[in-house]
Amino acid sequence: MYKCPKCKSPNTYKEKIMGSDTGDRVCKDCGHTTSAVSFRVKQEQQDKEV
Repeated sequence: MYKCPKCKSPNTYKEKIMGSDTGDRVCKDCGHTTSAVSFRVKQEQQDKEV
């Protein structure tokens, strides 16, 4: 699961430029863009949310 590290929104997508995956993720809500690793939610955080 991915969440924006800036606004905590789960509304993210993979960034693509000219059809190629850049490896980055983009938040649809605040526009923050960075590596997918930064958006990844740790397992312990997922357990707390369930």
